[in-house]
Amino acid sequence: SGSFGYKHYRISRTGCQDNSRYSAVYAKLQNSEQIYFQKIELIFQREKVTDMEEKRAATPTLTLVVPCYNEEEIIEKTSGVLADKLRRLEGEDKISKNSRILFVDDGSRDNTFRILHDISEKDPIFSVLKLAGNCGHQNAILAGMMTAKDSADIVVTIDADLQQDIEALDEF
Repeated sequence: SGSFGYKHYRISRTGCQDNSRYSAVYAKLQNSEQIYFQKIELIFQREKVTDMEEKRAATPTLTLVVPCYNEEEIIEKTSGVLADKLRRLEGEDKISKNSRILFVDDGSRDNTFRILHDISEKDPIFSVLKLAGNCGHQNAILAGMMTAKDSADIVVTIDADLQQDIEALDEF
């Protein structure tokens, strides 16, 4: 095993076992010399009602995962809208101050990554994950969720064009 950067993250296949506590994801990770397959376990524990109530008592950490592909024309506006929404939710104590927006650049061929990098340099609420090439929308979402799973209590995906209703976040 070696050290792998996220920009080399490629999803190979996914599988789900019924009646189990987890879904297994097999990711093809490559460095400059070799290709490895690594099994990554996502834990989806069925929580007791009391455990869920305890978690709700604490302010949850939210990560918004935003897959992007050639979005240079809209990404600055999108980042502003999402940042405003996250800060409003933080101000209302609905989410933790550690909540973040994670953009996943799915191998854009335009200036999307450069713009996202500049945005993330100016504001720590943003982070960027760059995939090595165009892996597809669902794989970009999965890569973002895998990245966010250890630091977030809640992960919500939203497309960069904001076609989903951002105000629906209030209902979670």
